[in-house]
Amino acid sequence: MPHNFHLLILLFLCIGIFCATIVPVLCSPSPPKKENISIWKRFRKFAANFSAGLAKFVVPLIINNRSNKTQSAGVYGALTCNGSPAGGVRVKLFDVDRWFESDDLLADGWTAQNGTFALYGSTKEATKIVPKLNIYHDCNDTKICQRKFSIFVPLHFVNEGKIPSQFYHLGTIELSEKFPHEQRDCLH
Repeated sequence: MPHNFHLLILLFLCIGIFCATIVPVLCSPSPPKKENISIWKRFRKFAANFSAGLAKFVVPLIINNRSNKTQSAGVYGALTCNGSPAGGVRVKLFDVDRWFESDDLLADGWTAQNGTFALYGSTKEATKIVPKLNIYHDCNDTKICQRKFSIFVPLHFVNEGKIPSQFYHLGTIELSEKFPHEQRDCLH
């Protein structure tokens, strides 16, 4: 099945709606009735808004399907909790998507006993990927679920190809601190 099959179905659906509603009004042998003129005006307004909205979403999808390129990103660093290595902490690397898709998981793993980690992954996108590292931990935490915060990888560390040619060095992060936009996460 071709990649653009769903777009073709959407196109045929739009054509079908147009043909079922407008063609009978336009092709009627009798002069247009007042209610048909009102229907026509409402439909023209709807069609204009619908077409503009559809173009905003369908055109990028078509372009995206045709010009995808493999891109990768990598990050490494160390995590500590109250100055001691934070081993067994969950780390995930995502590509943040801008449209209706959910974010792409590029890689996930756990910190080693000495608190270090290294992750890299790749995905196909038409536009430059936006890598984000999520860290899930229980440092200084007694509540249910885990503390979660995100760090965006600078875009100049995004590379073409499946394996990054350069990694973002995060350094050492102390998890006992409160981070901006920190959340709680039970399902990761």
